[in-house]
Amino acid sequence: MEGSYLFLVSLCWMKIVDGACPEDGISAVASDNMTWPPGFDLAVGNVTLDFPILLDLETSHLSGLQIVSGGRLVFSPTADFAKLVTDYVVIKDGGSLEIGSEDC
Repeated sequence: MEGSYLFLVSLCWMKIVDGACPEDGISAVASDNMTWPPGFDLAVGNVTLDFPILLDLETSHLSGLQIVSGGRLVFSPTADFAKLVTDYVVIKDGGSLEIGSEDC
């Protein structure tokens, strides 16, 4: 029983230490044209996201968004208005969509 208690305390401590805000360490922002490959148009067709990015604007209407391995879409907590407008979102292979955090 004592070993189980120690394990539980270790998990809780790990969560507290690792409780970084979702936006920490992400330098790419959707509003910066340098974030996107040359010629990329965010307003056309489906978008596949395979890198971390902060959403700091209202997107045009996307046909769809796929967030795949390596991809993270994080709503910027400092943006005046951030809105994702799309017909669908598919998250697979370890991608993530994050909107806020209780800890930040």
